[in-house]
Amino acid sequence: METSVKHRIKQFIEYKGISVREFERVCGLSNGYVNGIIQTIMPSKLSDILLQFPELNASWVLTGEGTMLKSNKGVVESPTEKYSERDDDINKLLSIIASQQRTIEALTDMLYNERKNK
Repeated sequence: METSVKHRIKQFIEYKGISVREFERVCGLSNGYVNGIIQTIMPSKLSDILLQFPELNASWVLTGEGTMLKSNKGVVESPTEKYSERDDDINKLLSIIASQQRTIEALTDMLYNERKNK
């Protein structure tokens, strides 16, 4: 039985029910990256993968030890729940950014008016 990094990544892709090409696209990897893996992958590429699939166990990908998925108190989170939480976090951050932009604009206007009135 093949136990390479490439094989384990392909196992995860099959588990997710997506194509290799879709996996590469979602992770920002080049077309053919997965099939081109010879021994292992660069840490930056693994980070790109884990950013998109945080449920994936990095240790399992690299060594084959442990389980494919990280668990949360013995229960694996469903991807839908994880993405929903991520969407909520993104919306909160966007709201904070918008508020900060309004504050910057107000301060910029205030400074401009002060300089103009001098």
